[in-house]
Amino acid sequence: MEFLKDYDFQLMYPLGKANVVADALSKKFIHMSSLMVKKLELVEKFRYLNLYVEDIAEYVATYLTCQKAKVEHQKPGGLLQMMEIPEWKWDSITMDFIIGLPRSARNSNVIWVIVDGLTKCAHFLPVNIKWSLEKLMQLYVKEIIQLHGVPSSIISDRDLRFTSKFW
Repeated sequence: MEFLKDYDFQLMYPLGKANVVADALSKKFIHMSSLMVKKLELVEKFRYLNLYVEDIAEYVATYLTCQKAKVEHQKPGGLLQMMEIPEWKWDSITMDFIIGLPRSARNSNVIWVIVDGLTKCAHFLPVNIKWSLEKLMQLYVKEIIQLHGVPSSIISDRDLRFTSKFW
């Protein structure tokens, strides 16, 4: 505080909802990449068949997948929510799979990423996409539970069937 007393300044801190400056967590999101890829695939298909733009527009207008993917038919994206900060290490974890990798010497083609919510410490486990849930559970017990214990919550963007069968 000794340093600041030489300066004439005023602290301004907007409280609660008065702080309306947009940040990364308050922006709405929408994913258009899947629509663009599908349209690109269609255009390539039609280009090969030497069809004209009018034919493409007519086909897209009647193609159910394109109609469903239009922005006006999508649910509006919600605000991203902050996750609660856990009180203990490895009490809350997130997990995801990095897929589409080339096969390694150990026959692994997926990386299973498991991250602690408090410390952001991560484990990167090489797995194979064809491994059963039983094998993944054995690896999880060996690599995570033996080292850190059982977490009280797991956050994953996988299908509910995966996480419900996992636990």
